[in-house]
Amino acid sequence: MKDVATKEILAYELTTSLSMPIVYRTLDKLEEALGENLHPEIVLHSDQGFHYTHPEYQKYLKDMKIR
Repeated sequence: MKDVATKEILAYELTTSLSMPIVYRTLDKLEEALGENLHPEIVLHSDQGFHYTHPEYQKYLKDMKIR
């Protein structure tokens, strides 16, 4: 995940599999890196791959207050 303002990489995950845990681990790393400093109007922009449109992923984002 990259901050579009600063171009800084905030979180990433490498794996040999495209299973769902890759996106959850990346979000966990983002939360770990920023903690309470997540901007209240944070927006996550992604492609429309199955990971990002999956209902569980959408709920994960909502629980983190990420649009």
